Amino acid sequence: SAISEKGGRVVAGVTLSWRELLRRKLASMQWQLLVLFAAAADVVMLIAQFTTQVSLAAVFTVTAIVLSIFVADIALRLYCYRMLFFRSLWSLFDFSIVVASGTFMILELHDGDVGIATGAVSVARGGRTVRAFMIALRSLRAVRALRMIG
Repeated sequence: SAISEKGGRVVAGVTLSWRELLRRKLASMQWQLLVLFAAAADVVMLIAQFTTQVSLAAVFTVTAIVLSIFVADIALRLYCYRMLFFRSLWSLFDFSIVVASGTFMILELHDGDVGIATGAVSVARGGRTVRAFMIALRSLRAVRALRMIG
């Protein structure tokens, strides 16, 4: 078939395209946990930034790593779902939060000072905190559904 000629893989006797394999990976519990842990690390750094004297370099490094994971997640979902990505309100919310966070991080990098962009970065991080909470809720629903099946 055309899919196997393009390098698709056989799963349970069915040949799947790379896009479908990636969709399954993005829906897997492992990927969801990676994104959840990244969001949790971002929340911890946000709390640490305002409650302790943590270095700005550490905050910036963790934020850059977390944002990279989120950008990869959005890019892979855009590749997999194409225009269907934009039909989901959660996807639109994720997309807008990640784009805003990336924009503010670039502004902060360009500014060299944490002055102007700090408030905007905090707002974007707040949005990512909401995103983390929603990911956690979705993961808990998935675990609950698996328990009911088993």
